[in-house]
Amino acid sequence: MNPVLVIGATGYVGARLVLRLRKRGYPVRAAGRSADKLRLRPFAADPGVELVETDVLDLDSLRSACAGCSAAYYLVHSMDTGQRDFSATDREGAENMARAAGLEGLSRILYLGGMVEPGAGMSEHLRSRAEVADILASGPVPVTTLRAAMIIGAGSGSFEILRYLVDRLPVMITPRWVGTESQPIAIRNVLHYLVACLDRPATIGRTLDVGGAEVMTWAARVDMALRLLAKYMPRNMVPGGARYQDGGSLKTPSKAAAHFFSTPRAMARARLPFEVSRAIVVVITRVTWLMLPPTMMTAPTSATARPKPARSAVSRL
Repeated sequence: MNPVLVIGATGYVGARLVLRLRKRGYPVRAAGRSADKLRLRPFAADPGVELVETDVLDLDSLRSACAGCSAAYYLVHSMDTGQRDFSATDREGAENMARAAGLEGLSRILYLGGMVEPGAGMSEHLRSRAEVADILASGPVPVTTLRAAMIIGAGSGSFEILRYLVDRLPVMITPRWVGTESQPIAIRNVLHYLVACLDRPATIGRTLDVGGAEVMTWAARVDMALRLLAKYMPRNMVPGGARYQDGGSLKTPSKAAAHFFSTPRAMARARLPFEVSRAIVVVITRVTWLMLPPTMMTAPTSATARPKPARSAVSRL
């Protein structure tokens, strides 16, 4: 049996996918940019896993990784906010992947993207993921695209941001997207769908939305996390309290948001002048976000327009 290529095998989803594929009996070629990181993964000692150092921006190394494989999972996204144009990096990597897959005769590509609805409210990261799906699909090898919103599980970037906020902050000055609805899904379900698609020809060339049973807002997820983590310290969210500039930095809170605080009724009774109220909110906003690591200063990628529930056909995989 020819191996299945997993590109991005050191990542959150990729590392778990390699283990899941091995449980199903597939030989796997695990590819990543760093051989040292690959050797640290739990699958490194498995004789059924071949470790390959690969850079999707290097067509030759990508072709070498694809050679002799039956199919490939493409799990690569440029999430470095320090890059001037991460979308250009995503485009180049996707173009190389589509070309390498065709030249090496892969039967199919499976890609995990974001659950998005086209529109002005789409974040740059989600727009880039949608563009990657289109580029891969434009190549000669058929592509199966699974689109997921927030992935729930220890180690998931979006989930860790949520846990960090709940664990650290007694008061949250929230950006406007906390009221945006999305359809989170557990990592075990994502892995199930990814593996199930591999041996189901009916999924070839299709785009499938995968999501959990509930559509909920970020605010609702914060409340749920508070209950599950048994954090009894009161958390107070200031709705609409921050707007994003390009690059993820915060602007001064909006005028309406200045009238919300951790104790709105007390503030109303005190009848604080607007400028004083705004100054209080600005200070708390800056202190709150300074408490977060730099990588958490951008809007979560699941902040999209309200998604349609995942297609029922996917649940039958």
